[in-house]
Amino acid sequence: MAGLFTEEDKAEVNDMFFLLHDTFAKTVKVYNESKKVVKQKNPNYNALYSKNNRDRGNGLKLGHNNTKNIDEDSARTLEYETNTSEIEARVTYDRRLNLDNVGGEASTQLKVKQVNAEIKITVRETDFETVRNAKRFEVAGIKYYRNSEFRPQGFFDTIFYSFYCSATEAR
Repeated sequence: MAGLFTEEDKAEVNDMFFLLHDTFAKTVKVYNESKKVVKQKNPNYNALYSKNNRDRGNGLKLGHNNTKNIDEDSARTLEYETNTSEIEARVTYDRRLNLDNVGGEASTQLKVKQVNAEIKITVRETDFETVRNAKRFEVAGIKYYRNSEFRPQGFFDTIFYSFYCSATEAR
């Protein structure tokens, strides 16, 4: 079937899909893996030799099993830097979840929270590298986690990728 269309026809169809995508796109915040950053409280502390630069005689010797306590100035702290980015993506909300699916008695119980169902996020091929390793997303202030694999989409070749996400909390 792809042989029936010229390259100009294929480009025109892909441009229509891009126009559709740009028309209905929303801003999606992508949370990538956090970076681990080791910060030292004392800049004079040499972690390799476990000694302070100002007090050279009190460090641990390499090759020895010393159990000497290191003072609190030399302690290191591990911090995480959140790596976020924003992309434009189409978001389709699951319309299958309503009170009929929850059960007939759901409206009679007190404090019953309806859990958001899945959403489908569709991104351009150019944004695929941004979301490839991400597991958490935020759309309109609600946080989601990815619970499916990526599906390539396109009429002639892959121009979009889609995946499903579930809400992290009940609303």
